Amino acid sequence: MNVGGTEIVLLTLAIAFGSGAALILAASLSARTRPVAMELWGFYRSEFLIVAALLLPAVAGRGFFALTLAAFLLRAGLELFRVMKKPGRAALLFLGLAFMVAAIDALRAGADGFLWIFAVFVTVEITDAFALVCGKLFGRRRIFPRLSPKKTAEGLVGGIVLGSIASYLLGVHLLGLPSFEAAMLAGLLLAAGLAGDLLTSALKRARGVKDFPAVLARHGGILDIYDSFLFAGPAAFAFRFATGL
Repeated sequence: MNVGGTEIVLLTLAIAFGSGAALILAASLSARTRPVAMELWGFYRSEFLIVAALLLPAVAGRGFFALTLAAFLLRAGLELFRVMKKPGRAALLFLGLAFMVAAIDALRAGADGFLWIFAVFVTVEITDAFALVCGKLFGRRRIFPRLSPKKTAEGLVGGIVLGSIASYLLGVHLLGLPSFEAAMLAGLLLAAGLAGDLLTSALKRARGVKDFPAVLARHGGILDIYDSFLFAGPAAFAFRFATGL
């Protein structure tokens, strides 16, 4: 990674974590929102571990990242077989998940692979994080009451706005994409991330469970934590392959 890329990576992480902390801190100053802010601090602290668990192996090299992806895949497979009542269906889902993980590994293996992994992951993570924060603080209207009861229109809009801005800026200034391609990539990542979130929610609702077997308190299993990335990563690989970028 060149010096300019390193600076953008560090600056992006600082802005993302700083903005989240500032919003939660502001909420903690009001008696009305203070209980929610205290709950959000717990999610915020866990976010450091979630980000580090994926990005540190990615920056260390493809080999380390591949081992991390293999560990994620095995854990996700265990979660599927525990939740799904039919082993055959769980096996099919696991096979599909394995193809998705292979696409993410291929994205990392390409030129500037870490920068692409970073851009994809930060996009979906900012989207998910700010959807949670905005939904907890301002959410009123349930947008998917049966599929994802806690997801609100306010949270979804907040996540999309922040995520699209972050994705576009990363596409232009980190990946060096023209403006149109950066906007296309942003829209694709946001759509794929939301699809991953909703599809895993559908699996859980069909089985009558709130979360997959937990690896982190408050966050659930691997398929709860990285669901958006597991869909957005292959989407980014397909976009890069189709455009020749």
